[in-house]
Parts: sequence; structure tokens; C-alpha cells
Amino acid sequence: MEGLIKERKMNKRRLEAQRNELNGRVRLLREELHMLLEPASNCGEVIKAMGKQKVLVKVGQEGKYVVDIDKDIAIEDCKPNARIALRSDSYILHKILPSKVDPLVQLMRVEKTPDSTYEMVGGVDKQVKEIKEVIELPIKHPEIFESLGIAQPKGVLLYGPPGTGKTLLARAVAHHTNCC
Repeated sequence: MEGLIKERKMNKRRLEAQRNELNGRVRLLREELHMLLEPASNCGEVIKAMGKQKVLVKVGQEGKYVVDIDKDIAIEDCKPNARIALRSDSYILHKILPSKVDPLVQLMRVEKTPDSTYEMVGGVDKQVKEIKEVIELPIKHPEIFESLGIAQPKGVLLYGPPGTGKTLLARAVAHHTNCC
């Protein structure tokens, strides 16, 4: 008889633990359902604050709008270029989104400043001179191009077999133009 009582108590504890786990899952599913039933939001970007409870925002290709701010959002948090969410039905700013950093851009960040110089690149003096004119001059002295009314060159394409100094030359340009 005691063995049967002990077995029933163990079974009761197991069932209570299982019930608690299932109640937790039900709670999470209800929260998820509540989020899914909320109306969709439009993403935008703050341009500038327009008073105590209004903000000028840019919404994709739609244009610019002056919108109200939800009571839970402080106007101080609505800084220019901040990503925001607008309710699609009323266009009320209801959430400030984290800034978006593209993972590819993150990978392209320069971790250390290149210390290469043009003197390190040998045998391509003519090409170095051309690159200085096309890349370095517009970066260091854009006023020359503005005064002459000439559009600045967009860039150059370095091509050739491996080991000919393309990357070294690009690092030298970055070093001399203080781009890193």
C-alpha cells in the first residue's frame, strides 16, 4: 500500500512539472500570437524633431511625413537618422528600432591603418602618378574640381596577375589620403 502511495505521489509531481512546462509554452505562444495579431509597422527614419510630440520622418519611397509620437517614447530619443517603426494604420511613431549595420559593411571595416607608401610600390611610377591624379587629388583638394566645374572621377580599376602590387598600391592610396 505504501509503495502505491509513493508511486502516485511521484506520478503527481511528474504531471505537475509537465503541466507547468506546458503552461509556460502556452504563455509564450499567446504572446507570439498577440504580436502576430498586431497591425504591421512601417519602417522609417527620423529627419528632425518638430516640437514636443511631432517628428518629421522619411518612410521608404513614400515620402516625408510629420507624425505624432506614442506616449511611451521620449522626444529626446528621436534623433536624426534613427530608425523607427510607425503604425501602418495611424502612422504614429511607436517604436525606436536598433540601428541597422549591414554585416557585409561590418566585414569591410579596416581594423588597422595601412602604413604603405608609394615608395614601396616599385616599377609602376606612371600608374602611381595617374592614380594620384584620379584618386588622391579629388579627395585632398575637391575645391579645384568645383572651381573648374569638372565632375570628380568615381574611381579606378586595378587589374593584373597576382603579386603585381595592386593591393599594396590601394593601401598606399588609403594611407596618403588618410581614408582609414
